[in-house]
Amino acid sequence: MKDRPRSIEEETVRKRTVSVLIPVFNNAESLHDLLNELIESLKVVCFQYRFEIVFIDDSSTDGSLEVLQELQILSAEKASFKIKIVAMAFNAGQGNAILAGLEVCTGDWFVNLDADGQDPPSVIPRMLESKESNRFSFVAAIRSGYEKNHKVKRLSIIAHFILSKVYKNYPRQGFSIFLGDSSVKRYLLSKTDEVRFLQTELVQKFSNFGVVEYQRRFRKHGESQTGYTSRGISFASALISSLVDSARRILFFTVALLVVILLMIVCLFFYFFATGSFFRGVTFFYMFVIVILSIQLFLIALIVELSSRSLRKPAKGYLYTYHVLGEDGNVVVDSSEKLGQ
Repeated sequence: MKDRPRSIEEETVRKRTVSVLIPVFNNAESLHDLLNELIESLKVVCFQYRFEIVFIDDSSTDGSLEVLQELQILSAEKASFKIKIVAMAFNAGQGNAILAGLEVCTGDWFVNLDADGQDPPSVIPRMLESKESNRFSFVAAIRSGYEKNHKVKRLSIIAHFILSKVYKNYPRQGFSIFLGDSSVKRYLLSKTDEVRFLQTELVQKFSNFGVVEYQRRFRKHGESQTGYTSRGISFASALISSLVDSARRILFFTVALLVVILLMIVCLFFYFFATGSFFRGVTFFYMFVIVILSIQLFLIALIVELSSRSLRKPAKGYLYTYHVLGEDGNVVVDSSEKLGQ
């Protein structure tokens, strides 16, 4: 007996749902172009998957949230891809924005994408293909190169290189985009009480992962929203995460600061003992003092930022709160209610 043909409804049921998580911070100018390009890229595989697009506004100040609400209404009118909007209660950083998106998304799989347009949405179908073909827990999109005139931040290159030496499986080029399944989602959401670098968490937990290469593009609108302090916190946290748990991280940096200050005092004492003056000697010594002072300032910035993040934690176990907005702009989900606040 031959199998009967599957109906359209049955074929639709069989589709896997993929959530696209897009953290947004002051990206109002790029959102229209990004959504249009994303929809065109996803149409290539829409016969295989269903998609929901989750924008997470990380307390933008340039009207990004209003632009997202306009896009949500237009999308509903066109009956195209479903759009969810998550509004963070305060600026919590990209990693926490992704975690908030994970909490509200309903997909079997998820993939994150930056909102500034530098990373092409066309990489997503290739990531889906890699995961389907190899059954990886997650797939990372790494940068194989950059478009002409793209300004490459040398500090980022150095940071990724160091992380690749500390973490065995971390790609030398680094990565920000990754596609994961439900096991990855559960693992990341178990880390909501910690300040962590999600990418190093993933390579530590899931050693066998897929890699897709792409070329990073020139940013058309705005400037980088990741400051040096934020980059430094992410890098330093990632570097010591295997050595120090999150509860002791502030203590770790405080002790490091005291050690550096003590080192500077000892060096100044011996220099004065040898020369009889702080103002006599080679330029090299003064360069050394400047470096030590810079390290001290960096550690102080780390301690202050980590302390402020700890103080503004809305509840034990969470580093952020958020609201999910409906098409009418009203709050349909309030995470603070879930936490009993």
